[in-house]
Order: sequence, then structure tokens, then C-alpha cells
Amino acid sequence: MKVFYYLIFLLIGFSFATEKVAIKTWTPEIGISIGSPAPLFLSAGLHYQFSEKVGTFIRAEGLGSHSQKNDYWCGGRGTLGFSLFRDHPFFLESGVSLGYFYARAPNYIHKLFNELNQGYFFYEYDWNEFYDISINVGIHLYGVHVRTELPLFSGGNTSYSLLWRVGYLWSF
Repeated sequence: MKVFYYLIFLLIGFSFATEKVAIKTWTPEIGISIGSPAPLFLSAGLHYQFSEKVGTFIRAEGLGSHSQKNDYWCGGRGTLGFSLFRDHPFFLESGVSLGYFYARAPNYIHKLFNELNQGYFFYEYDWNEFYDISINVGIHLYGVHVRTELPLFSGGNTSYSLLWRVGYLWSF
């Protein structure tokens, strides 16, 4: 029975231990994420809270990699959107984004096929280009975010019907 009283005491103590912190109007953010079509993005953004529950943000993401003459990729994405319940640990966001991705990398299956047949039948490098205008929806929990993006308009390689990102955003 003592354990029950201790739990009640802890519950009451924790209920009074939190205080409501004033919401910042402007909040910069930086982050890192993985996803498609670019494998890794670094991001920077600015959030403006214009009411108690609703805010707006602008975010830019991008990164690139260059290993050899014909082994590189680069990508970038800009987003303009709004967020709901940002003052809570769990909040939602949605917006419109514009992105571009380009890759030129070795295709090891084609190289192997050419070597086995002792000829040059396939290009040994893949060129992949993708650009889009998308609607995105995301959820955040203590900085960890998951976003999906549905392209409204896409060009280049159209095999991407749904884009996604998983990562972490630091707000300060």
C-alpha cells in the first residue's frame, strides 16, 4: 500500500513541476535527414509562430557527394508551409515544396554484363535527374520528424511517386 501512496505523491509532484514556457515568435532550426531521392540532406529553416497553435515556416535542404569523375549526386529542396501545435512535443506540419535531384553513378550490373559478354552493350553509368513540385505532410516528436511528399508535377525520372524523409531538427 505504501508503494501506491508513493506513486500518488510522485504523480502530484510531476503535475506541478512543469510550467508553461512563453512561445518564441521566431525560431531558427537546423537538421539532418535521410530519404528519397537524395540519400542525405542538411537543412536550415526559420519558423514564425503567429498564433498560439498555428505557425509558418520556410526551410531549405540540400547536399551533394562527389567521389570520382563519373560518381556524384546532388540535390536540393525548398519548402514553404505551416505547422500546428508546435509548442507541444508532438506537432504536425504541411506545405508546398520544390525540389531537384541529379545523380551520375556507376551501374555495377551493367559493368558485369559487359565484362561477361566481352563487349560494350550497356552504359556503365546511370544518369538520373528528377525535379518536382510537391505537397508534403510531416509529423514531429521531440525533434525526430517523418515527412512524405506527393509530387503534383514532376519531370525527369518519373519513377518517384512518393518521396519521404526521416531525420532530426534542432530548434533553438
